[in-house]
Amino acid sequence: MKLKNTSLFIFGEAFVKTRREMWSSLWVLLILTTIASIVMWSAEVWGGGESSYSLADALEWSFLKYIGDPTEVAPHAPTTHLGVIMGNVIGIIGILILAILTGLLASGFTAVYEEKQREEELQAFGTRLARAFRPTPARRVNDYLREKGLQETYSIAPLMQSVATLQTDYHMDMKDIMDAAEKFPEYRLANMASIQTPAEHPQDRIVLLHNPINRPYGCCIDRKSKVTIVVPSAQSELATEWFGYQVALFGGFNFISKSIKYDNDTPHSYFNMTDIHPEEAATKEEKHFLSLEQSNQTAFYHDLKALSSGDGHWNIYLLHVVTNSSKGGNHTHFNSSMAGGKNATIQDEAAYTALKQALVAVLDDYSFQCTTDDSERFPLMEKNVAYRLQKDGIHPNSFALRVGAHIMATHTFRDVIAYRFAEQIARLTK
Repeated sequence: MKLKNTSLFIFGEAFVKTRREMWSSLWVLLILTTIASIVMWSAEVWGGGESSYSLADALEWSFLKYIGDPTEVAPHAPTTHLGVIMGNVIGIIGILILAILTGLLASGFTAVYEEKQREEELQAFGTRLARAFRPTPARRVNDYLREKGLQETYSIAPLMQSVATLQTDYHMDMKDIMDAAEKFPEYRLANMASIQTPAEHPQDRIVLLHNPINRPYGCCIDRKSKVTIVVPSAQSELATEWFGYQVALFGGFNFISKSIKYDNDTPHSYFNMTDIHPEEAATKEEKHFLSLEQSNQTAFYHDLKALSSGDGHWNIYLLHVVTNSSKGGNHTHFNSSMAGGKNATIQDEAAYTALKQALVAVLDDYSFQCTTDDSERFPLMEKNVAYRLQKDGIHPNSFALRVGAHIMATHTFRDVIAYRFAEQIARLTK
C-alpha cells in the first residue's frame, strides 16, 4: 500500500487540514483558563484560603487538572466556595475544548478520507474520458484518400463529446464532468452557442473538448517542418485547436497552441503579446494567476522562436471568426499587415497569393463564400507576435488565417477540409 493511503498518513493530513482551528481552540483554552485561574486565586486569597497560595499555584493547578495531575505535583485544590466553583468551571472548559478539538480532528479525518475517495473516483472518470476521446478511423478523410488512389489511412480523436453523451454512455453526472475537467488540463468545457451570432438565437449546448497538452501553456510539437501551425487563442475559441492540430498532423507540420487559462476573467491570447505585470495585481490570487500567465507566455514565445527559425519558414496563426452561416458572407479572412497594408509579415508574396487562392478554392467546394483579399476588418496590431519575432531578428512568412467557427466545429466534412488545407499548404510552401 502506498504511504499516502495509510491511516497514519491520512491522520497527519487531517491534523494539517485542521491545525488552524485547533490552534485557535487551544488559544481560547489558554485565555479562558488563565482568566478562571485569576478569579479562583482571588477567591482563595480574599476568601480566607491559604495565605501562601499564589497565582502561579492557581495556574499550575488549573492546567494540570486537564491531564489529571498523574504525578500529583500541583498544589492543593481550592477550598473556598467561589474557588471550588471556578475550579469546576475550569474542568468544564477543559471538557468542552477537548470535545471541540476531537470534533475538529474527526471532521478533518472525514474530509481527508472523502477527498481520497473523490480522487480515486476522478482517476476512474479520467480513464472513462480517455476512452470517450480515443482516436477512431477518419472515415471521410480515408474515403477522400481512396478516391485519389492513395492507400494511406488516418485515425483522429473526436473534437468534442456532449455532456448528455457523457452522462448516458459513461455514467458521469454534471459535477463529475466539471470536477474531471478541472483536474485534468487536457479537457475543457465549452458552450456551442459561442460559435453563433446573437442574430441566430443560439441555444446553449455544453460540450467537453479534448486538448493535446505537453506544456504548461498547452502544446508544442516540433516535427522539423518549415511550416508551423500556431493556435494562440485556443482557450477561448472552441474548435481552433482541434482543427489546427489536424492540419499539422495531416501535413507533418510543427504545432503550437495556447489552451490553458488560469483566470476566466482575463483569458490572455498570445496572438497579441501584451506585457503582463503581476506586481500591479489588486489581490494575492490575481497576482498568482498573472505570474503563471507571465511565465507561460514567456515559455510559449521561447518555443515559437525555436520553431520559427530558418530560412523560408511559414507561421500560420489560426483563429476563428464567428459569422452567420445562414446569411452567407465571408467565412475566411487573411491578415498579414497592419491597416492599409503597412508592415507586411510576408516575404514570399507569390507563394502567399497562391496559398490564399488554394485555401479559398477548398472552401468554395463546400459553398462557402470567401475572398483572397487581406481584410481590413482584422488588421495586425503593433504588439502582434509576428512583429515581436521580427524585433528578435526572426522573419518567417507569417499570416493570420481566420476560419468560420462553424466550419471548424460543426461542418460534416471539417476533417476533410483540414486535410485539404494541409495538402495545399504543403504543396505551396516547399
